[in-house]
Amino acid sequence: MSMSDYVFDATPPLIPGDSAFSDIAVSNNARIYNNLGVDGNVYLHGTVRSFSTIDATSTTTGSFIISGGVGIQKQLWVGSETAGSLLVTGSEKVNGTLTATTITDGQFSTTNGNFTSATILGTSNVVAANYLNTTGAAVKVSGSAPPTAGQILTATGPTAAIWQVAGANIGFAEYIYTTQSPNNSVPPGTAFTVSTLVYNSIPSTIVVSAGAGGTVWTLSAGTYVIDYETSLGSAGSMGIYTGPSAGSLTLDPNTVAGSTTATTWIHGRAMETVATTLVVAISSVVGTAAVVTAGTDAGSYMIRVSFLKIA
Repeated sequence: MSMSDYVFDATPPLIPGDSAFSDIAVSNNARIYNNLGVDGNVYLHGTVRSFSTIDATSTTTGSFIISGGVGIQKQLWVGSETAGSLLVTGSEKVNGTLTATTITDGQFSTTNGNFTSATILGTSNVVAANYLNTTGAAVKVSGSAPPTAGQILTATGPTAAIWQVAGANIGFAEYIYTTQSPNNSVPPGTAFTVSTLVYNSIPSTIVVSAGAGGTVWTLSAGTYVIDYETSLGSAGSMGIYTGPSAGSLTLDPNTVAGSTTATTWIHGRAMETVATTLVVAISSVVGTAAVVTAGTDAGSYMIRVSFLKIA
């Protein structure tokens, strides 16, 4: 390479802060065979190119070493367009969109930016996400323990999902009560007492307790088929009351069943979909209800409530 390859402007523009070049003026080429030390600032209006091919292995090696920070107003190309490499030993912050064709090692995290990757290779790569995006609310997935064999990521509500064995939270429960009192005088809104456990395969999902003057059940997120049945001493109707707590239950009008004649066996069935949690109870709809014997069995004042969790 000859000095003719270096072309200098014979009348260089002004340096910011100076009125003109006053100490040294070079109108043609200049070559320096040894080191050049400059204590002040260097202002360059053309292209700077280094012909050194020394590669960088740290922050103090390479063909171009900067002790401070670097401000770049336009694009930065590292390596070649098809086979470049960028090594960042500290934390990298990207405020905009980062698009990567392949990530082979290390970790990548983003708080506010977007990340698009065609391929992530290698067993050491980690993609960490606390939430998964949806067309509605984001779904939290970071509140679950690591999965075991056979588990799948299962939604427990509209904004949360955990690792579970498929179908693990499907089950059923049945409760009865065979004594007439206190079910011999149950006004609308007061829960029938149905507290005797027959079976509950998912007790952490269907939780029974006293409330609303009788028995209530707190259901976790899911879809349930609820059956209730008994015989009343007079014409009447029953239904499922629901609410966020035992103190704020209201009738679900889609669950009402009844009879216009006395001592008729009443059987109601309804489906309830629970987003997070729901408290349910069985109560009279119109007038004070009294449970009577089931047919000719004089000693059995049967009332039964069954739950089938299907999702």
